[in-house]
Amino acid sequence: MQRDKVHLIVCRWMRRVLFERQWSANEWATQAGLHSSAITRVLSPPMGEEPMIPTMMTIAQLAAVAGSQPDLLKGARRPVSYVPVDDVVEVASTKAKRKVG
Repeated sequence: MQRDKVHLIVCRWMRRVLFERQWSANEWATQAGLHSSAITRVLSPPMGEEPMIPTMMTIAQLAAVAGSQPDLLKGARRPVSYVPVDDVVEVASTKAKRKVG
């Protein structure tokens, strides 16, 4: 996945969480045990710097507090995946189940 696309997905998620929870970047970061720059540098990179993408550890800490996570697999999924579980086949994209046999 392209770096710009990952950055866009993470930014949208962060902005949505901040809006829905009505948190400041400092409130969210503090609850996650991080410095507020872990959020602000992603959302507003300093002039002339490449957009920052947080580490998976940082995303995990923020997600644990927010109760949601960015959908980094968006657009990278196959239309339908079949996962056999015992005698049941689960269609991963729809979560529909049917008996085999």
